[in-house]
Amino acid sequence: MKRKPTNVITKVRTGNGDSGLTTVGSCQLNKSDPVVKALAQLQVCQAAVGSWVHDLDVPYSSTARLCRDILYEIGAGIHIMMDDRTDKERLDKLGRLYDSRQEALEEAMSWMIGEGLSLSGFIVADAHSAAGALSTAFVRQLECDIVAMGALRTSFDMAYSIRALVNIMSDLLFVVDVRTREGEQDYWEGLGF
Repeated sequence: MKRKPTNVITKVRTGNGDSGLTTVGSCQLNKSDPVVKALAQLQVCQAAVGSWVHDLDVPYSSTARLCRDILYEIGAGIHIMMDDRTDKERLDKLGRLYDSRQEALEEAMSWMIGEGLSLSGFIVADAHSAAGALSTAFVRQLECDIVAMGALRTSFDMAYSIRALVNIMSDLLFVVDVRTREGEQDYWEGLGF
């Protein structure tokens, strides 16, 4: 039996053309603004990490799921910070959330590294490891985009918290990728001269 969709999309575009602006929070930003670029890269990361979660076994899947959830929280936080109507109490709650998430990422990183991590060169991505390599690379690019955003409108401290989260996350995803393929990865040892 077919169900009828509850929210039927009847129109996907306005037909007014593109003015080159988009709304983030309460702000109209040019689509070339670093904040818009970072939000777009954030969506790429969410898709990559979200799809990788289903390929991983426990405990790696729970670590990747934590990263995926934090990516969504970062996106929501950027919108909150770009809203002129956001009050200090809401920013404080967001700051406490980011602090607790940073602790969770650091704890996961300590556990993942465990006895140490041995690398003998650059890891060569293959079909088995593509999702992990792409997730790590996309989050590393997000880190660059977050830095390019600057201090955001509301708080330098909050922008720094986001950068710290993404920095730890990119390293953690790399470690998860290495751990899930231990003994199976190929290394590129260099140019040989």
